Amino acid sequence: MIATLPQPKRMLTRPVGRPTATTLFYTIGYEQNEPTAFLKLLRSHRIDVVVDVRQMPLSRKRGFSKNQLRELLAEEGIDYLHMQTLGAPKPIRDRLRENGSWWEYVKGYEKVLAGRGEEILTLIDCAKNRRICLLCFERKPEECHRSLVARDMEKRANGSNLRVEHIRY
Repeated sequence: MIATLPQPKRMLTRPVGRPTATTLFYTIGYEQNEPTAFLKLLRSHRIDVVVDVRQMPLSRKRGFSKNQLRELLAEEGIDYLHMQTLGAPKPIRDRLRENGSWWEYVKGYEKVLAGRGEEILTLIDCAKNRRICLLCFERKPEECHRSLVARDMEKRANGSNLRVEHIRY
């Protein structure tokens, strides 16, 4: 089942339908971060929608499990969307833990992404109309599958000048 995008509760941060040179979308990890600082980063980038790309949206860190995070974001007027199908499957995560090979992880996850075209196109459409931010755990995007999702979005954007910016802290 493809997730449906939340309807905006406020004015869009950029006009819809007016071409822009580049449309930005963002990614962020919450590792080594606290909810207050995390929200400050989202506000500073004027994020409208946080798209959670964790397969299991649970966290030992207070404030970052699905329901807590959704409530926290809602208080700031930021929508939350969980796209479970874009999460890295457990067998792929387990192999990374066992052998430590990022290359093998990337190859395995790219096979998953190849079958997630509809979800990626949904994200692209959302990014064209709202400021979205892909969320996962890892602080460094180069060590997280969200960077692979972002790269796939850029690749499939069909000349829409869609570009990712990784929020770092």
